[in-house]
Amino acid sequence: MAYQPKSYRKFVATAATATLVATAVTPAFAAGFTDVSDRYKEAVDYLVANKITQGVSDTQFGIEQQIKRVDAASMIATALKLDMEKAPDSGFTDVPKRAQGAVNALKAAGIINGKSDTKFGSDDQLTRGEMALILQKAYKLTGSAAHKFTDVAPKYDEAVKALVANGITQGKSDTKFGTADPIKRGEFAIFLYKSEKIKLGVPEVTTVAANTVKNVTTVTASVRGGDEKAEAKVEIFANGNTSAAPAATQMVKPVDGKVTADFQNLPAGNHVAKVTFGESSKQVSFTVAATESKVENVTAVDAKTIKVDFSVALDATSAESVANYKIASDGADNVVTKAKLSEDKKSVTLTLTSNLVNDKQVNVTVAKAIKTEDGKEFAKSDYVTAFIFKDDVKPTVSAVSTPNGDLRIVFGEKLDTTANATVVVGGKEFTVAPTAGEPNVLTIAKADLADKGIEAGKKYDLAVAGAKDLSGNVMDVYLGTVNYETVTDKVAPEFSSVVAKSDQLLNVKFSEELSAAPTITVFKDGQVVAGTNVEVSKDNVSFDVKLPANIFGEDQTQVDLMVQATEFKDLGNNPGVKTSKNITVKKDTVAPTLVSTVFNEDTNQIELKFNEELSAFDATKLKFVNKFTSQEVAVKADGIKIEKDTLYITAKDGADKDISGTFTIYADKGAVKDKAIAENESAAFNTAVTVNRDAARPTVDNVVATKNAITVTYSAEVKGGTASASAANVANYKVDGKALPTGSVITLSADKKTATITLPAGSVEESHTGVLTVSNVEGTNDAKIETVNKLVALIDNKAPELLSAKVDGTNLVVTFSEADLDKVDETDFKVVVNGTTAAAVSGVELSKTNSKQYKLTMNSDVSLATGTVTVSVVDASDITDAANNAIVKGAKVTATR
Repeated sequence: MAYQPKSYRKFVATAATATLVATAVTPAFAAGFTDVSDRYKEAVDYLVANKITQGVSDTQFGIEQQIKRVDAASMIATALKLDMEKAPDSGFTDVPKRAQGAVNALKAAGIINGKSDTKFGSDDQLTRGEMALILQKAYKLTGSAAHKFTDVAPKYDEAVKALVANGITQGKSDTKFGTADPIKRGEFAIFLYKSEKIKLGVPEVTTVAANTVKNVTTVTASVRGGDEKAEAKVEIFANGNTSAAPAATQMVKPVDGKVTADFQNLPAGNHVAKVTFGESSKQVSFTVAATESKVENVTAVDAKTIKVDFSVALDATSAESVANYKIASDGADNVVTKAKLSEDKKSVTLTLTSNLVNDKQVNVTVAKAIKTEDGKEFAKSDYVTAFIFKDDVKPTVSAVSTPNGDLRIVFGEKLDTTANATVVVGGKEFTVAPTAGEPNVLTIAKADLADKGIEAGKKYDLAVAGAKDLSGNVMDVYLGTVNYETVTDKVAPEFSSVVAKSDQLLNVKFSEELSAAPTITVFKDGQVVAGTNVEVSKDNVSFDVKLPANIFGEDQTQVDLMVQATEFKDLGNNPGVKTSKNITVKKDTVAPTLVSTVFNEDTNQIELKFNEELSAFDATKLKFVNKFTSQEVAVKADGIKIEKDTLYITAKDGADKDISGTFTIYADKGAVKDKAIAENESAAFNTAVTVNRDAARPTVDNVVATKNAITVTYSAEVKGGTASASAANVANYKVDGKALPTGSVITLSADKKTATITLPAGSVEESHTGVLTVSNVEGTNDAKIETVNKLVALIDNKAPELLSAKVDGTNLVVTFSEADLDKVDETDFKVVVNGTTAAAVSGVELSKTNSKQYKLTMNSDVSLATGTVTVSVVDASDITDAANNAIVKGAKVTATR
């Protein structure tokens, strides 16, 4: 038996002793009363054993007899062990001597009042309403349970709610408490006994319920008593056979008087759930309906991966046999090379030989040969379905790290391993392709970074462009920074955050990429939530955790959860610390609403954006009506799809021809549903959209840089002039995240498609791969460009110059603003000593330690020991830098010593 409090052990000992001596007591316990049925036996035994009351005769307890107010007062005062000797006189004149001490004590304790200042009403029958008031005050009962009683006046309502909340009574019927009815001795014995147990902290089960949602049965119970170490035992008896061994058992610690236990995949049938707390137990019957084994959903994860969701857990051997799946797309079979069963055994991820093709139908066949976990036949026939594959989501960077000196850039999806990407670190350009082993990662080796001067311990700007996913979507330019380190990674990964993406999906994020999936456990009320499923991560940084459908209890609108991450390591094999984070998840009861409607000519799709992610749509509830002809247009049946929060409708009719014009889209109730556990249907709505292919937004087709200029070529005519949306407005461009240099000038070509940005001399200090950002520019059709970042090879246009000189014995050391200059010789310098031009420099030598410095060897007749020495570059000098910028001539510096 679980640990019980001292008061409970004392209570049990008292009851046991009473049972043992029952034959020696007259009047005795329930066994000696002929009118005490099993319903009353436990309560009567306790009251008689503790000398709280006796029977009305040797053989009768008086179960059906009404009880007088004075007798009830005596019982309660005795049970409470009130001081009946020293209590002040109550002032009541109708109390018999035998009960005066009890009434005095109850009156002094504020538990009872009389019928008047001088009358207690001793011989009046105690009503159920009066009983409720007295017991609530006597035992300080708290809690307030809703009830449907129609005969409870405001005077009694609080007390009745407290009794119901504490499981002392449930009324005479669903709608009648019997407030004015006299209470009988048997009823009073039960009420007083239950109140005593509450006072003594006796563990007790008050209610039990069981509810099955999908494959999870949740048993809930209300308990009271016990202490912080007490646990409740929750048992499931298959087919209602409580004499057999339980089919499943859980020990659960109550939280705020509630016990919750989840049981997964119970067999179909009529079962019993039993909850035991201390010596108290209650049980409830429930039914688990047979779950039809079927395919619930088929989706494309990416162009080379398909996920099949099943309604039941599967046998691993048959589920992972690639022979049980057939995929055909674009008129040919697409062989499945791998089938991987999920942790909960209800999803299979299929890896394909070839990429799926956008806008092409995919036919999927799942063989009936697959077995369920219990070995039964999955289906009587093969499952066949089809869908149109569409992936127009661009790949994005999800993590950047430098494990052991390599630069590692992780994407949120697989990339095309045949397509090179461009990575720019601190202006240095690298060409990189993902590998088949890690198709979502771009890696630059430590040695390659060192070759281009990337130094450890420094922070660099980072740009990534050109990465392409398996569907051919090219990424937008990624801009960020990286702290480059070459030492062995010794920093442990951290559980960074948990957010609710919906009421059934959490997202758990870590501080860096992990070497494998972590163990993620969700707790509710201190108990592990059964039925959670950690979905496969695309980047091993962010993990989605799907909650079971029964995560919300009955009438719950929100639930407090604790999410715990354990057993996780980073790529450097550093283990993370077990960490827990709390989150409140609110039940989604709000229907999805339309936010905007636009036509995207680039994709030829009408986009209906909603305020939340969608799970399904019903094309039969959508109607397209031409605003000017009032004729309905049947859009292409397979051209409608949902992607996250947007419903995409291809602007083609049933004959696959483009449609144009202004349309009103009428949507009936339920046209779309959100991703809530209990899917919310959209209300009826209508929205207008103009399908006009002449209003296409211009795009940036090409960016080319020459010295002092950047040329931007647009796909269509753009605005010029002084308007804010003009392609000639310098405010609409940035280089490396900064405004164009002061003095930049932009001109627009005659065809209005090419903007030339002329940069002022000296504005680009070093040749490097930079990032040009273009925004706010509008076409001549008023359509605005989407903000875009483009990589551009910027060329150094700053002239090198002489910065300083220093006397070094009989020689001079000069320092320039740039390294590795060309054509530096002795004819380039003029040296003046004390106002007199010295003889020509006899030799020039590049420093071996600093590529910006040169040693000038002076003729032997020149003394630099004293006086002022100046050095300048002569006008005839032909010194240039690596970008062929000529040296600044005439600049003069004074040598230091």
